[in-house]
Amino acid sequence: MRYMKLSWQRWLAALVVMGMFTAGVASYDQLPQQVASHWGIDGQADGYSSRFWGAFGLPLLNFAAFIILSVVPLIDPKRANIQKFMDAYDNFLLAFVGFFAYLYGLGLYYNLSQPIHLGAWMIPGLSALFFVGGWLMKRARYNYTIGIRTPWTLADKKVWDQTHRLSGDIYKLAAVFMLAGVFFADQAFWFVMALVIFTTVYSVAYSYYLFRKLHS
Repeated sequence: MRYMKLSWQRWLAALVVMGMFTAGVASYDQLPQQVASHWGIDGQADGYSSRFWGAFGLPLLNFAAFIILSVVPLIDPKRANIQKFMDAYDNFLLAFVGFFAYLYGLGLYYNLSQPIHLGAWMIPGLSALFFVGGWLMKRARYNYTIGIRTPWTLADKKVWDQTHRLSGDIYKLAAVFMLAGVFFADQAFWFVMALVIFTTVYSVAYSYYLFRKLHS
């Protein structure tokens, strides 16, 4: 069946993960003993790890995420529904893996070359991930693990469908607005968080409103 096969998106995602490990091996000797691995909301490094974890920590995490996201469609009781939007799901899987590879590249550049404002530089990648996530939501069929899983969407398929169609557009619109954060580097964290909170609260509230409307 479709969800039992490795799509081109998954093959490419696997190559991206392999590329991260390759970059870690290639840059290992050039990295400092203490590698900047965490940045504050001002974009400045405020946490450090060993050279090993600096080179391979994020690749290992991304590999684990790749495995988990690949397995999810196989274990959901509604996996037949997931099969119906598998192409959109695989696009999201690739975007997710690509986003963390992008962060990894920024981290290597910071440690090997010169400090950059990570808060501002991560926004293009996060915006792309948000947009692909919105694309996925508009196509997500009723299931138990992927999408906006509130008590109200899970209780009513019609609420699920309408919530995901609207929320998909909201998430894509938020992704476009998110790009404006590039021009406000020092406030980038708060700018992104405001959009994330808004889209999440809106989706949950709308599902509740719609359920009450349909069942009152």
